[in-house]
Amino acid sequence: MPRVLRSLFLALSFSLAGCTGAFRGTPLSEVPKPAAVTARATTAEPDGLRVVTATATRIAEEGVWLAADEEELRSLWNAIGAEGPPPRVDFDTHVVLGSSYLGGVCEPEIDTAEVDAAGTLRLRTHPLGHVECILLGVYLAQAIAVPRRILPSRFVFVAPDSGKPYALDLPAAKPRASAASRGAPPISSLERPSLPAPLGVVALPPQGHIALRTLDDGRAVWVVAHRSGAISVLSADEPRSSYSPWLRKKVEWISRVGRFGSEHDAAGRSVHGAAPLETRVFARQGDGRIAIGEPAPLAPGPIEPRAEAPTLQGSSEPYTDLPLLPLDAMPEGRVARVDSDLVFGLSGPARLCNLPTVDKVLDHFPGCPEHAPAVLGSPSEPRRGVTFMQAPVIVRRRGGAVDLAILGSDGTGGLASNPLFPPAPRGDSRARGALTMGAPVRGTTSGAKDGVSPACVPVGGAPDETWTFTAPRAGLYAFQLDSDYDGALAVHDADGALLACNDDRHSLVSSSLVHISLAQGARAKVVVDGFGGHHGAYTLWVKEEAPLAHGGVLVLGREVAGDTSKSTDDHAGHCTSDGNDDEWLFDAEDTTYVFRLETPGWTGVLSVLAEGTSMPHHCTREPSPSSPLVTEWALAPKKYKVIVDGPSEKDAGPYRLRVERKAP
Repeated sequence: MPRVLRSLFLALSFSLAGCTGAFRGTPLSEVPKPAAVTARATTAEPDGLRVVTATATRIAEEGVWLAADEEELRSLWNAIGAEGPPPRVDFDTHVVLGSSYLGGVCEPEIDTAEVDAAGTLRLRTHPLGHVECILLGVYLAQAIAVPRRILPSRFVFVAPDSGKPYALDLPAAKPRASAASRGAPPISSLERPSLPAPLGVVALPPQGHIALRTLDDGRAVWVVAHRSGAISVLSADEPRSSYSPWLRKKVEWISRVGRFGSEHDAAGRSVHGAAPLETRVFARQGDGRIAIGEPAPLAPGPIEPRAEAPTLQGSSEPYTDLPLLPLDAMPEGRVARVDSDLVFGLSGPARLCNLPTVDKVLDHFPGCPEHAPAVLGSPSEPRRGVTFMQAPVIVRRRGGAVDLAILGSDGTGGLASNPLFPPAPRGDSRARGALTMGAPVRGTTSGAKDGVSPACVPVGGAPDETWTFTAPRAGLYAFQLDSDYDGALAVHDADGALLACNDDRHSLVSSSLVHISLAQGARAKVVVDGFGGHHGAYTLWVKEEAPLAHGGVLVLGREVAGDTSKSTDDHAGHCTSDGNDDEWLFDAEDTTYVFRLETPGWTGVLSVLAEGTSMPHHCTREPSPSSPLVTEWALAPKKYKVIVDGPSEKDAGPYRLRVERKAP
C-alpha cells in the first residue's frame, strides 16, 4: 500500500449510529491519484455490482456509511434518509456503501465499480436523461451493494457527485448473522406452457427487438425478444408514485439510451434500485405469437448492458394511436383516450370531467359532479383545494366507474376553490323604484329572492332587485352597477326581452356596465343580480352617452374629435389605463401607421386591439398632458379597435385623434 494512503488510514476512526450501527467513513482531505484498475464489478454480472437505491430524499447529513449485515443496513438506510424498508442483500458476498449528497434531478446510471492499485473505489456512470437535465440542489440517497471480492481490506471510496474521498475498512463476513438476508428466493420463469384464459395473443417482434403490442381490451404492453432468446412482457404503464398506485403513467422506450424512460432496462429491472416494471406471464404459440396473461413478480437478476439493448420496432410511446374521444363516448371495458381532465375535488374520489372554461367559474370550482365517473382505488377524502391532471387521460370504464387511469400528459394544476354562496330561494324579484339620469340609487340584494337568471351569469342562484327606467329622448344610454359583492346587471325591454347583460366590467367582479339604444319614452327593466348566490349593497346609475362622430369609424387622414368625460370605462387597464374611454373602429392594411392623439389638460393613453380580442396589440401612454402622443405601429390587414383612454379616473376630457400612413 502506498505510504500516503497508509498514513491516511492511521487517522481512520469510525462513528457508529448505535451499538450495531453502520460504519461511517472518514473524510480525507486529498483524493488519491488514479492508478491501474485491478478489480472490477458491473451491474450486468449476476454476482456483480447492485444499485440498492438512488433516489431523492429528505435533507440528510452528507457522508458515506458501510454496512456488513442487516442491522447495519437499517442504520445506514436511516443515515442516508432512504425511504421504505431496505431490500435484501447477501452479506456473505457483498457489503453496502451508502451516501447522501446534494445532486441533480436526473441522476446517471451506475453500471461499474472499479478498484485501482492504490485501493481506491470509483464508480462509472452513464447519463439516463433523454431531455436536458436540470441540476438542482436536491438531496439524494444512494446505496450500492459491492462484491467483497473486489475490495481490499482497507480502501478509499470516492463519493458520487461531490468527488469527496472517504476511508473505510472492510469488515469480515458474518454468514450466520446474514443468512436470513440473502437474496430473494428463486422465482419460476414467467413463461408458462399454456394460458387457459389469455388477455390477448400478439405477434413476437424479431429477436433482438422491442415493440408495443395491444391486449384484447386495448391495454398496451411492451414485448421484448431479447438477443439472448429470452422474452419479456411488460405493462406499458406504471404507478405514478408509490403513494398513488391507482394512478399510472405511460412508459416509453428511449432508443438512444437503451432504457425505458422510467429508468428500467428492457427486462423491467430498475437501474436505480426502484421497483421493477409490471411483468406478465406468457405462453408461446406455434406461429411466432405469444399469449399474454396477468402480471407476476419479476425474478431478480442483473441489469441488461446497454450494448445488448433491443432495437425498437414501431412507436416508442404507448397509446399515441388511440383516437381522442369525448367523455360520454368511452367504450365499456376497453381502454380509450378521452378528452377529459382527472380532477381531485374538495371531497370524494378522483373523477373525470372537463374543467370550466370560464375563469370566474373555475375560481369556485369544487370538483366534478357526483355523477361523473370515479376512479376506483383513488382516495376519498376532504381536501383544501382542487387539483387536476390535464387531458387527455387513458382510461378503461367498468360500468359507471374507471378501473384504469393513465395520464396522457404531464400537465398538472391546482385551484384554491372558493365556496359559492348558498342559492337564494326562487321567487319574484324585489321591485324598487324608477331610475333618473345622473342620480345614483343605492340598494341591497340581501334578503331578496332569485327571480331572474341573466344569460351572462355563468352560475346563478343570486337574489335580485328590479328598477325601471323611461328614456326621456331617443339616444344611447349606459347603465353601471358598482357593488360590494360579485354583482351582475341585465336590462330588459317592456316585453321582457333581454337587451343587454354584463357580469363583470373588464374583469372587475364588483362592477358591471351595459350600453343600450332606446327610443323616446321607451321603458326598460333594470335587474341588479349576482354571481353564484352572491349578494350585498350596490350603487346603480344611468347616463346618456354622446355618440362618436362618423359612427365611430376612424378613416385614414381624417381627424376626429371626442370627449371621454362623457363616456364610460369599458376597457381593461393596460399601460395603466383606468379612465373613461372611447372606442373607434379602424380597417387597416398591411403597413405602418402614425397615430397622433392630442389631449389638452389631461394624460392620454392610446391602444390598438384586433376585433374579437381583449389584449391590445400595442399600447402607448402620453409622456405628459402638455405634449401630443405620437406613435408608429405596424398593423396586419384586419379590423381593429382604437381605444382613447386615460391612466386614471381623473384623466378624461376632450381630445383630437388622427391616423396617417407612415411616409416611405
